[in-house]
Amino acid sequence: MQEDNSSVPTNLQNLIRNIDVGQSQGGEADPSLSDLLRVETLLPMIAQLPDDLALPEGISAEEAIHSTQLRQSLEILTHAVRNGGLKSVCEALGLKCVDENAGVKGLVDAVRRKVRSEEDEHP
Repeated sequence: MQEDNSSVPTNLQNLIRNIDVGQSQGGEADPSLSDLLRVETLLPMIAQLPDDLALPEGISAEEAIHSTQLRQSLEILTHAVRNGGLKSVCEALGLKCVDENAGVKGLVDAVRRKVRSEEDEHP
């Protein structure tokens, strides 16, 4: 039996709305993705993933969120978008990059534009 994936866009919309691109915990003007993707934001999302996107058996959502691999990946992506790679990252994700020097805020803004665009196309 195939699970209904219609809730995934709504969950993504909620995740995007809950991301506050203010200053980082360290006071930096451009927060890291680790600062933005907090446990309380990610846990509900992971819990509602469709079966084909679920975590591997035996790995809890908490373990995945706190994993070294996820934190390292987020820091590498943060470094890339802060140091001239935002345009390439956006292109790879099918997002429109408005300001290639906008760092993490630019990436979040690009994702928000994409979500809004999809909301407009599929109300």
